[in-house]
Order: sequence, then structure tokens, then C-alpha cells
Amino acid sequence: MRESGGVQRGFIKALAVAMLLYDGFVCYPQDSANAARFCAQLRGGTVVGHPDCSLTASVASECGEFAYPGTGRRTTIRFDDTAVGTQMIKKFHVLYVGQIELDNIGLNGTPANDRRYSDQRLREAFNTAREVAQLMDELGFDVLWTAEHHFQREGYEVFPNLIQLGLWLATQTKRLKFGCAFNILPMWHPIRLAEDYAMADIVTDGRIIMGVGRGYHTREVETFGAPLLDAEKNRELFEEQLRLLLTCFNEQAFHFKGKYYECPPPLDYRGYRLKEITMVPRPKHLPVEIWMPIASGKTIELMAQYGLKAMVTLNGEKILDDVICAYHAACLKRGQNKQLGEDMIWGAGVYLADSREEAIRRLEPAHDAMPTSRVASGARRARPPAHRC
Repeated sequence: MRESGGVQRGFIKALAVAMLLYDGFVCYPQDSANAARFCAQLRGGTVVGHPDCSLTASVASECGEFAYPGTGRRTTIRFDDTAVGTQMIKKFHVLYVGQIELDNIGLNGTPANDRRYSDQRLREAFNTAREVAQLMDELGFDVLWTAEHHFQREGYEVFPNLIQLGLWLATQTKRLKFGCAFNILPMWHPIRLAEDYAMADIVTDGRIIMGVGRGYHTREVETFGAPLLDAEKNRELFEEQLRLLLTCFNEQAFHFKGKYYECPPPLDYRGYRLKEITMVPRPKHLPVEIWMPIASGKTIELMAQYGLKAMVTLNGEKILDDVICAYHAACLKRGQNKQLGEDMIWGAGVYLADSREEAIRRLEPAHDAMPTSRVASGARRARPPAHRC
């Protein structure tokens, strides 16, 4: 964001309110303009995010008090106990994918393939990430998630190394954690990723959260020499890389041999035959918590098989219901006695306004720009699972 005063504090305050009202979920920042004034309108107001997923505020019992930045005024936000039940989610996250302040957005805006930004503009996202992280830290949020992407001169997502970013942000904050959403395994050597994470886990005392994905931008994955156009080969490579990553974390010494990797290779070393290696250092906090996005039914089975936690974002009610139930069933099948929704994050894009109509009007340009960027970048789409509880 290019405002001289930094990130508008009211924007993050408003996000905090929205996430509390709706039982806590990952929130996608959409537009920072005038967000603080919406806080006063929450009673009976509407939060609009993904077109298939609008939510109406309901207030009954006291939850907390928030200040309006720069005004000296405070407001009390209340919960509807009948809506959220007796078990309230108390951890709140934000996902910032690293977009700069884009100009001329919308259906008739600048096409994705015609966007070019200077190096100076593309660096803006790092200051934004720091300012968002520091305000989240102050407000008591739990995790800031960021996304790994490469070559995006269009300014949509400009963070190529999430562990490195999280290490820096940890030095700028006191307690906030930093999630990797996601490290794209086909673009990494699994041992290098495991070593980087282990160092970050040690020096931040557990403030970096591991996440892995298969990738969906052909420009990125194929440029790094990994398959994506061949979806089955991508899946096969990813699963072997995941097994090697977990081996690094969980075994004191190992020899790993698969189709793509043999670690260590057969060779003589300092007068003896090398048969095993140990990753040094290993993470301080074991077992390592690993998150992955749900893209398909096959993904869910793999996640349950390897004990991964699940994130599902920007989906409507029907798909969300199917995904939650499918993940729960897959975990139960493997003897993991999870509650429905346990070890899952639901991400929703939200925007606060005085009315549904105003929210749609203000959000529409950013919403219309999203699929444009994905199609132009060569995004790969997967079919969601169909499953009922």
C-alpha cells in the first residue's frame, strides 16, 4: 500500500472485528479505504466476501472492545452465543499473498498480461508485510500467512521465499507466528527446504509454520524444471518429495531411495562407504506441523495418509461442506480421531460496509481482477471433492 502513513490501522481493526464475529477464519485483505468507519455499523450490518458466501452480523453477548484509530472512541463487539455454540474459535489469522497496491483494476482495467511494475514498486509488498505483521502482533492475531510465487512482474504475488520472509518478520514483531501458504515443493529440493525450516524453527522458537503445495502456475513450476502440465507426474514427484521432507524431520539418520531422489547416493566418503545421512540441524519442535491446501479428493486422501492439516479458501457453502466432511472421513479411516473441522482452516475474503449493496460495489473491481490474473498466469484448476457427512 502506497499511503505515506503506512497500512491503515482501521483496515486491520475492521478485519479483526469481522473475524471475531464469524467465529474466526483466515481473512483476505481486499481494500483498505475507509474501513474504520464501518466498525460502528456492525450491528445488523453485512460482511460480503466471495460471491457464494455472504454473512450477516448478529450480536448478543459481550465479546471484546476495540478502539477506532485516531478518534479516541471505542466500541464493544458482541457474540451471538446461539450461532457459534459453546466452543468458540479463539485463533485468528490473516493471509497476505504479497500483492502491491494495484492500479486500474476491474473488468475493464489493465489486462494482467499488460501490467508491468518497476523494481521499486514491487518492493512495496515487503514494507506492507511488516506493517501488517506489526499491527497484527499488537492486536493479538495468531498467524500471518504468505504465499510463495515467482516472476510476477504484474504485481499480484511477489514473495519468492516464505521462510526467509518469516525470519525477517519475526525480528520485527514479538509473538506473531508466520505461516507458509505454501512452499511449492516441486520448486525445491526437499532436504534444502527441511534445513531452512529447521533453522527458522530454532532461531524463532517455533514461530514459523510449515506449509507445502504442488503449485498451479505453469510459468513458475515448469521454469524451475518441475512438471505441472503433466498433472500425474507433478503429483508423483510431490508425494516423493513430501516423504523425503518428513524423513528429514522424523529420522535421526536415514537412507532414502525413490524414483526421483536417492539420499545419500552410493559413494565412498573419507575412507568408508556412505550408507546414511543426518539432517543437521533438525527442528526443535517435533512433530512438525504441516499444512496443505485442499485441491481435490486425491489431495485429501494424501493429506490424511501423511497427517497433514488442511486449508480451504474462497469457496461457497456447498464445496466447503463437502471438503470438511471428506477430510474428516479420510482421517477417521486412518485412525485419526479428529472432530469435524479439527486441523482445518477456512479462508474467506471479507469486506465491511454499511450495506450489502455498497460492499459489492466497492469490492467488485478487485473481485473481477482475480480470475483475470490467474488465467493469464497459467493457473491449473482442480475439481473439488463431492462428499457428504
